[in-house]
Amino acid sequence: MKVNVCFFPSVHHEHWILFIVDIVARKFIFLDSVYYGESPFHMEVKDLMINNFIKTWEESRLGRMGFRNFGIEYPNMPKQIGRDACGIFVLKWMQTFASRNPLQPQFRMKDVADARVRLAVDILFSNHNTDDDAKRLVKYFRQ
Repeated sequence: MKVNVCFFPSVHHEHWILFIVDIVARKFIFLDSVYYGESPFHMEVKDLMINNFIKTWEESRLGRMGFRNFGIEYPNMPKQIGRDACGIFVLKWMQTFASRNPLQPQFRMKDVADARVRLAVDILFSNHNTDDDAKRLVKYFRQ
């Protein structure tokens, strides 16, 4: 199987970010709903994420890709208000982000509440959730 883009949702100091390796575009991308690329947070995270990714790739013997020559990008993404939405931003970006599409949809702080409800409903009514009593209870109260 050939993979063009790898997504790594990551938490550092209780803050979620999305680290993306775009193999086709030959770049490492960091998406963050709080910090900008030049922040001390990212100066600490950047080398940690990239070096660990390269080390794991090489230990897996997946072939040389010239990762040391990849660019590093910090797209200007919408920022969150408060401290408790970073995980939701990461989940939504994993669903929608396309690094080579300049016209992609933008997930914003105003979308967080709806996203939380949607994710909870998706989890509850997933085929993998075998708690049918909970599903029936929610359906009963919805009526």
